Amino acid sequence: MLSSTFWKVGLFVDSRCSVESTSFILTEAGKYGMYGELHKWLILGADLNALLQPINDDAFGFLTDFVVAEVTGNKSTLYDIYNPHKARGGTLNTTKLGSWTQGEGLTVDLVQEKFPRRANLHGMKLKVTSITQYRPNDTKLEDYLEDYTTRSRDRISKYTYAILRDIADLFNFTMEISEVGMWDKIQPNGSHSGLMGALQRGEADFGGCTAVMTAERLGLGKIIGPAWPFRTCFMFRSTPTKLRNELWRALSPESWYSVLLLSAFTILIFGLVLISESADHWLQICTDASMLTIGSLCQQGSSYIPSRAAGRIAFLHLLVFSLMMYNYYSASIVSARLSEPLDKMNDSLSQLAKSSFGIAAEPIPYTDFLLTVKRATPPEKSLNIMNYNWIDSESSEEHISLAKSLNVPRTISRNALASTRFLDGVSQCRIFPKTSPDWEVRTFYRKRWANLPDSKRYLPLEEGIKRMSEGNFAYHTDPNNGYPFVEKFFDDKMICELTEVHLFQPTMMALWASYESPLVEMAKVGLAKLTNMGLRVRQVKRWSSRRPHCEAGSLTLKSITIFETAPALIVLLVGSILATGICFMEIIVFNRLKGYREENFNGVPRSFREKWSRMVLRFQSTRILREEGQGWRKEDKAKLASTIRLCPAARIKRNSRRIRFLFFFLQALLSIITSHCTE
Repeated sequence: MLSSTFWKVGLFVDSRCSVESTSFILTEAGKYGMYGELHKWLILGADLNALLQPINDDAFGFLTDFVVAEVTGNKSTLYDIYNPHKARGGTLNTTKLGSWTQGEGLTVDLVQEKFPRRANLHGMKLKVTSITQYRPNDTKLEDYLEDYTTRSRDRISKYTYAILRDIADLFNFTMEISEVGMWDKIQPNGSHSGLMGALQRGEADFGGCTAVMTAERLGLGKIIGPAWPFRTCFMFRSTPTKLRNELWRALSPESWYSVLLLSAFTILIFGLVLISESADHWLQICTDASMLTIGSLCQQGSSYIPSRAAGRIAFLHLLVFSLMMYNYYSASIVSARLSEPLDKMNDSLSQLAKSSFGIAAEPIPYTDFLLTVKRATPPEKSLNIMNYNWIDSESSEEHISLAKSLNVPRTISRNALASTRFLDGVSQCRIFPKTSPDWEVRTFYRKRWANLPDSKRYLPLEEGIKRMSEGNFAYHTDPNNGYPFVEKFFDDKMICELTEVHLFQPTMMALWASYESPLVEMAKVGLAKLTNMGLRVRQVKRWSSRRPHCEAGSLTLKSITIFETAPALIVLLVGSILATGICFMEIIVFNRLKGYREENFNGVPRSFREKWSRMVLRFQSTRILREEGQGWRKEDKAKLASTIRLCPAARIKRNSRRIRFLFFFLQALLSIITSHCTE
């Protein structure tokens, strides 16, 4: 019977043979836990009262299937007998199940299902052990667990108390609350203290605080089901480190090449137009065409007004083209600034270990535990209690091997091997085997946590959040504890910069019961009902803290740094230095030419020099000079020839002005680009 490979095992005992043997069988069955859901009992006897005397109902429970048949002649009267929990004041319940006769067969009178029929525990007082760390001495434990104003303190215990209170309303039992200060601690003699120790010794029927499922805890208590979503993380502000240059990224390389090509083509067109409209030198025409195109593209306009239809048409199209490119360029820069993503760190402890952030943690009991215990098995290793049986056909060998590797007794394997999943399919609890932490945790522990002195490892919650708001500081806490203080000390910009790196990935903490408690299945049904009705989710939302909302508009207030405008400033500086150097060169050349001119014009009247210099600079054509000089004296023509030699110097002076004017437009272009970036 103890090593059965079937789903159900029926046991028939005829007490009319030997009362002593019947009493021995029933007593030994209680020692081996054979009054559970697996074994179905039928006891035959002649007198009901005599049958009840040898029954030891200490091991009876909520799911006990124990039927006594009182045989009188050809008729047998059947009675359903159970005791929900004798250790907590439960009484033996005897209810007529039906009858059996040889002629009519079996007649069942008790048609109500087992759980609804046994749901009323008649105010039975069950023991619950909770975990509290911040309860004031002048406050009752029950009042403290119901206090919503201090939900940030002992949040998980308060949530678990609310869940157990709802289950108590379903099954009509009361609770006797006690408190401890920790989940589990192994003493030097090998015994367990804290919540898990109380469950192991049977001092509590239910755990008043959900706990993480680990392999070493499977023999200490029974898992009722997943109840509380749990995670812990390092929280810090992300500070931008990458320099982004939107001046050149506003347009794609292909667009920039197209603009440059079209600008060169436009300069060529205007050069041809100006040749037909003006008799200036070719260098002057090229300079004017370039200044006209650059000025239009930079939205600076131009002092030149074409006099012919061809020039006006070309100028009009240039203005339209420059307006469109200007709007596209401005819109691209503005949209890039609005949609600029934050430079956040990946959810990786190894990257956090390599960073320069200061590190501290909230003084919570499980921080060191999370740094030394692996957090999750692969999903394929997660087992489902509700659908799992210790003796199954397909997967029983794998489950038996897992149970043997964990040293789990066969009598508890069915209920303690694994966790249960939500009935609504939302999540699944997982078992955490006793193995070494993953490599990220080991890396973080070795590089950062182990090097911190004990005095700097832990900070109070409020102080840790304040230091985190200053930047370059990562603080480990439960987000449900940290979010209220983040809303208190952070502005909108800081909230948008908030980054989390998980130490304990999101999972479900389980509700635990005593290993010897006969009410585990009742609690499972109660938790399943709360989940299906949405009451559990409501309690989760009520006792958890919402993540602070990031206002997207706050990101648009970010100012442009000098690093982002550095390319424009560098181009402006280089242009200014180049223009200054050319200016000094012009001054030197001009002074030399001035001395040369004074040496060669000492004998020529001033009015004559000015007259012919203006003619040379205006027309710059030897043909016109020859026409104007007909009939002159030979000595005047000789003086005119010396005047013509001044033309190169005059052209150099005039071209230098054009070069300075070109650099002026380049500086104006850079100033416009910088102003758009600032907008």
